[in-house]
Amino acid sequence: MDLGQILKAISVIVLPWLLAVTVPTIARARMAFALGDPTPAVRGRVPLNPLTYADPVGTLVLPVLMLVLRVPFLFGWSKPAPVDPRNFAHPRVDLAIVDAMVPLSGVLMAWLWGVLAGSMAMRGWLGQGTFAYWVIEMAKAGIQINAFFAAINFLPIPPFAGGRILMGVLPLSAARQLVRLEPYGQWIVIGLLLLESQGVISLLVPFVRWIQGAIFFIVS
Repeated sequence: MDLGQILKAISVIVLPWLLAVTVPTIARARMAFALGDPTPAVRGRVPLNPLTYADPVGTLVLPVLMLVLRVPFLFGWSKPAPVDPRNFAHPRVDLAIVDAMVPLSGVLMAWLWGVLAGSMAMRGWLGQGTFAYWVIEMAKAGIQINAFFAAINFLPIPPFAGGRILMGVLPLSAARQLVRLEPYGQWIVIGLLLLESQGVISLLVPFVRWIQGAIFFIVS
C-alpha cells in the first residue's frame, strides 16, 4: 500500500472510525448517568463531542499503524468512561444495561450508515470519483467497522460488554470467577485476532455478516 492509498483509506475511514470508537463510550456514560451514577459527569465523560473521548494511542496512532502494516482488521479504544456500580439501585443488573449500550450503539450506527448509503444509492449518486461516491465508501466503512466492533463487544469476555452482561446474569460466585479475566480480556482478544492465519478471526465473521445483512435488508 503506497502513501496515496494510505491517505485515501484514512480519508474514507477517519469519521466512521472516530464515531465507532467514541460514541459507544458516550452512550455507556450517559446511560450510567441516567441510572443514577454521577461518576461520568464528575469525570467529564458526558459531553457529546467525540473528540473529547479520543485517545491519542488507541484512537489515532494505533489504527494508522495497523493500516500501514496491512493488518487485516482495525482495533482501538477511546478514553474510558468511569462507572461506579455502587451508585445504581440494582448494581449488577444496571451495570449490565450500561455495558449493553456499547454493542447496541454500534449496531445503531451501522444501521444509520446503511440508511445514508441506501438513500444515496436510491438517488443514483454512485458515480465513481464524485463526492457522493466517496461518502458512500465512507458509509460502507462505517457499516463494516461498527459491525465488527459490535461482534467483538458481544464476546462473553470482560471487559467487553458481553462479559459484563454475563456477569450480571450469572450466580454471584460464577461472576466473581469471571471478573478475574477483566485485566487480561482485552489482550486475550487482541491476541486471538492476530492469529488470523489460524482462522480465529473467522469465528466473528458469521455474526458480522449477519449484522450487515440485517442492515442491508432493512435499508433496502
